[in-house]
Amino acid sequence: MASKENQNIKKVVDDLDEMSADENERLEAYKRKLAVWDYNVSIADATERGKAEGLEEGRKEGSEKSKLEIAKNLKQKGMDIDTIAEVTGVSKEEIEKL
Repeated sequence: MASKENQNIKKVVDDLDEMSADENERLEAYKRKLAVWDYNVSIADATERGKAEGLEEGRKEGSEKSKLEIAKNLKQKGMDIDTIAEVTGVSKEEIEKL
């Protein structure tokens, strides 16, 4: 709690220093704040895009693995390769390797 209070006190002191500074110093302080905000927004945006891309890639890989597992099971059950390829979308060559 003391740490949080110290942070709040520091923020108040920083804000008071900023208000009492001359116009150029206030402008520079404002620019620094904007730069920090911009950086934080950029990082958050990049993180969200990375998560979305990772999820999509995972779905594609999972889907492909599922197709191969299904093809393998159908082959083990004795279904002909042409039908397996048609149903699963897995190439005949890959099915023969299973």
